[in-house]
Amino acid sequence: MAGANRGKGWLVAGGTLVGLAAALLAGVEVLVWRSSVEAEQRYSSPAYALPMRAELTLERGTYAVYVRTDDVAAGPSLTVKVTTAKGWPLEVHSAATDGGLTVGRETFARREVFDVPATGRYTVAATVESWSYDGGGNVARVAAAGSDATLLVELLAVLAAIVLGACFLVLGVVLLVIGFVRRRRATRRARQPAGS
Repeated sequence: MAGANRGKGWLVAGGTLVGLAAALLAGVEVLVWRSSVEAEQRYSSPAYALPMRAELTLERGTYAVYVRTDDVAAGPSLTVKVTTAKGWPLEVHSAATDGGLTVGRETFARREVFDVPATGRYTVAATVESWSYDGGGNVARVAAAGSDATLLVELLAVLAAIVLGACFLVLGVVLLVIGFVRRRRATRRARQPAGS
């Protein structure tokens, strides 16, 4: 009977590591999907001439109004108002200027930030208080708050999780093979007559 348990620990450890690898790789899939949706939304968001008023369908999360500028630290002074479909205002606050957005050759500075509590229709209105852009007019984009650096950090986290998941998977498979081999040998020994 002792031979029947031989290799069981290896099988359990190997199965656990394979399960961890599967969980990590599933987590990577979710991160990649979320990042790709956010990136697509950020970089394909339409440009609006200022002053702007747009009715948008937004997912739950944090959003920013970005304004085109040659200098991310400079740029216009905006008044932004965001309301729900029922006309209730959302709180809008000034953003740090360290979050930029680059679309093609255009640079956008993050100016105002607001939190969307639930998926739905929202009206975003922005007016310029001062400043004029001499390269073709004032232009704004409404997109998920974040920066190109945030996307880079997420990419590095995904790559690290892929490497770790692959290591767990390889180690798990090796432990499973060792467990099966040890169990098979123990079963053969148990079947052999005692005198042989």
